[in-house]
Amino acid sequence: MLRISVFHGTKGISNGLQDWLASISPLAKDKRTISLSDQLYRAVGSVSANIAEGYSRRSGKDQARFYEYALGSAREARGWYHQGRHVLSEIVAMHRIKLLTRITRLPLTIIPAERGYKLKEAIILRCGPDRPARQPTHAINTHHA
Repeated sequence: MLRISVFHGTKGISNGLQDWLASISPLAKDKRTISLSDQLYRAVGSVSANIAEGYSRRSGKDQARFYEYALGSAREARGWYHQGRHVLSEIVAMHRIKLLTRITRLPLTIIPAERGYKLKEAIILRCGPDRPARQPTHAINTHHA
């Protein structure tokens, strides 16, 4: 059941990949952020690709490995969206960051079950019309079982 949730949880990226990639195109048009757009493009594509790959694996350890890759790519993409928020727009960047944060929660429940330790991630996003966007604060706790 949880495997299916992870797979379907990335549909927002895979089904709307054209929208996600179109939202990155302003970064590719600005000379200062061409490299950022390439990294972001790759990270976003890697999230759904690794979850799909992991979903197709029979072994729980194999699945966890690909979900770890997807988790890393989702975290990377969040960072790139944060860095590109001035060119993209605060609204687009924050929307994508929030979706990616939801997606990271899914592998965080499966990986520990296969690896034998707990992972937590607390994200604090401080952004709004009265507050400037700041880099998400990550508090990661790893407890070995």
